[in-house]
Amino acid sequence: MARCGWSFTNSWYGRFDISLWLKPIYKYKLGLELVFFIEDQAKKRTIILDQYSSFSPQDILLTRSTSLTGRGKLKNLEIRLQYQGCEKEDIILDYLHFKPARQVYPQATRNRERPRIVRAV
Repeated sequence: MARCGWSFTNSWYGRFDISLWLKPIYKYKLGLELVFFIEDQAKKRTIILDQYSSFSPQDILLTRSTSLTGRGKLKNLEIRLQYQGCEKEDIILDYLHFKPARQVYPQATRNRERPRIVRAV
């Protein structure tokens, strides 16, 4: 994320894209949640990114593009798949895509520093 211009020194803001392709081995009544756990200096948060509930042997796509804000140092960042109605061995992860959006800074003048709070476009 640092290569994309994210800075975790003060308050921060950014966007990211995540996609997860799954293949169930058997036909189950599945309940799936793609969940983002984040902890910074201010607090711990849980963000549900996408949900799926169906009775199907078809491939499953969980996807989301969302913004993320925080304060200070990023202590922990986890992406988890929570499931009901099957065992973890019954789901195959086919593809995972996680991409932080590149930060875009406004044009700085000679006497001004780059702002500490930035927003991705």
